[in-house]
Amino acid sequence: RHHAPFVCAICHGVCSLDAIITTKCSHPFCMSCMDELVSSQQVDDCLCPTCNEDLIPPPDISAGTMIVGGIRVDAEPLSDSQPLAYLLLTQIEVECPCRNEEGCEWFGDYADLAEHLQDAGHGTDHIHDICTIKDGESVEHQDDDGESVEYQDNDEKNSKSIAVSGSTDSMDNDTDEPVDDPIRQAESLKDKANSVFSDGDYEEARAIYSKGLAYMGQLENRTREGSKLYATLYCNRAAAFLREQLFSSCIEDCDAALAINPEYPKAFVRKAKALIEMGLFGEACSCLEEGIENNPNSEGLVDEFRKAKKMLDRIVHIEELLKKKDYRSAKDLLSVFPDNSSNNRLLLAAARADTGLGLTETALDKCLKVLGADPDNADALQVEGILTYLIGDFNEAIGILDESLDVDPNNDTTKDLLRGCQKGAKVIQEGRAALSKERYKRAIEQFTIAIDDCMPVPPKAPLYSILHAERAEAFFRSKQYYEALTDCTSAIEAKEDNVAAWVTKAEVYNALGRHQEARDELAVVKRSWGAKHKAIKEAFNKADFEVRIQQVDMELRHMVATADARSRQGTNEENSSSGKRSEGKSSRKGNRLPPTANGEEGQTHKYSNRRKSNESSSSMKKKVRDTNHKSSSISGNRRLTPR
Repeated sequence: RHHAPFVCAICHGVCSLDAIITTKCSHPFCMSCMDELVSSQQVDDCLCPTCNEDLIPPPDISAGTMIVGGIRVDAEPLSDSQPLAYLLLTQIEVECPCRNEEGCEWFGDYADLAEHLQDAGHGTDHIHDICTIKDGESVEHQDDDGESVEYQDNDEKNSKSIAVSGSTDSMDNDTDEPVDDPIRQAESLKDKANSVFSDGDYEEARAIYSKGLAYMGQLENRTREGSKLYATLYCNRAAAFLREQLFSSCIEDCDAALAINPEYPKAFVRKAKALIEMGLFGEACSCLEEGIENNPNSEGLVDEFRKAKKMLDRIVHIEELLKKKDYRSAKDLLSVFPDNSSNNRLLLAAARADTGLGLTETALDKCLKVLGADPDNADALQVEGILTYLIGDFNEAIGILDESLDVDPNNDTTKDLLRGCQKGAKVIQEGRAALSKERYKRAIEQFTIAIDDCMPVPPKAPLYSILHAERAEAFFRSKQYYEALTDCTSAIEAKEDNVAAWVTKAEVYNALGRHQEARDELAVVKRSWGAKHKAIKEAFNKADFEVRIQQVDMELRHMVATADARSRQGTNEENSSSGKRSEGKSSRKGNRLPPTANGEEGQTHKYSNRRKSNESSSSMKKKVRDTNHKSSSISGNRRLTPR
């Protein structure tokens, strides 16, 4: 059922086990198909058949590339680039391609097909038949999970040349004829369970396998064939447990099968897969090493060990990066693993990376997935406690961290986190109390402690935005406007729809007289997400009002300044005219004081002339006013208009 992501866009079949995947666009192809495609295209025009992405890398780049068809392309072996994805490819359940021609009823993991073809004498030439449906028109059938599977026609579903039912593990059918009644009953139940398993009803298949095991348990002395059937039933029921994600039960059944048949390769493989899903990569590698010792010629076990070891090395490296708080690099490395993985260790690593980056929503989803499978996972509870604190629910966070310590009382990291959480909750409450009591300096101090000295608060976390918005308000109330603006900007960058931060920022702009900036920024917010928030509307209306008042004030100031300038200009012109007339009179009269001893006119003469000039000017003004008054008396209310 999970084969769809591995369909080669060139041959339209399931990719071969030597599949490659493009580096840029992550599309898988059969190695032989891509080799033929690249050979047929021009070197400077090699495009991905799925999305037309250019697959020719720059000359100076070799990382993430390989030689295909004689040239270097942006692609890597799927097994190296995405080991978990490759693991899923190998686990696709297939039927023998010779089912119709030779009546072979074998079905199992894709990885085991080549070995079966060789052992059964079918010839490995049939291996590529897995990729194509031949001998007739192919029609698309939607299976129960919505994945597309091709059959020759709807009536030939049971005789298809390839069955892709999504089983992680194949069923064993290679037991000999039963030798007595309990064995005959167990054999019949096994066949029935295999059929139910292939239809995807794993719970029902498990129940039927259990009935078969009950029949076999009645035998005190089992023959070689009976022991083989007994081990097969345990191993097949383990496959059902694995599909149901009941990993501990899967391991128990694998151990039971190995107790009966210590050389059973599939029991080692299924046990290792269950251990990997539980995040126990080291134990999985040890299990496979034991299997290789018991089966030194098993290429399947060697291949499984190689993949498990590679995953172990990668997860160890990721955990080292998390300890160094290099969350971005850890997240980048985790991107090669499937997003829908049920591996608890991978999920927890991904949750820690997202937590360190402040991506609380995605981190919480992963954490809750782990707790859904293992409610008493102390590490998952620890991460959930951190996330709950970063969301701002302090009491709930303290309770979850206490629960984690109940499971693992000696975890020093959880103890430190609990103390940091308790300290953070206390200082934040004190800061809020101080702000409400107008003790702004105290509020600023407490919020700063919560940000810098308690639990680490990543910039993308909701609490980071909350604390900076609250400290910004304290800065604003204490008239530290530029500090308030800085905190508002930080709060908004962390959470764009932080209403309190936007309102405080607008108030700071208004206090600084920057009303137009407040209005412009709030207008953008109001047109998008802020339209439904009353506080945003009120802040915008206030800024808009202040802008209008500012515009009117500027216009009035301009009018007053213009009038004042005109008044001064008129006065200067009048004074200049009066001065010229006074000068003319003084010169005609020739009134000059005798020069002083040094040949200069006395100061008394200079000031006397000015005084006389001013008196003359005043006299002239009085005469003009008297004349106008008399004229007005003669002609009533009519004013004389001077030429």
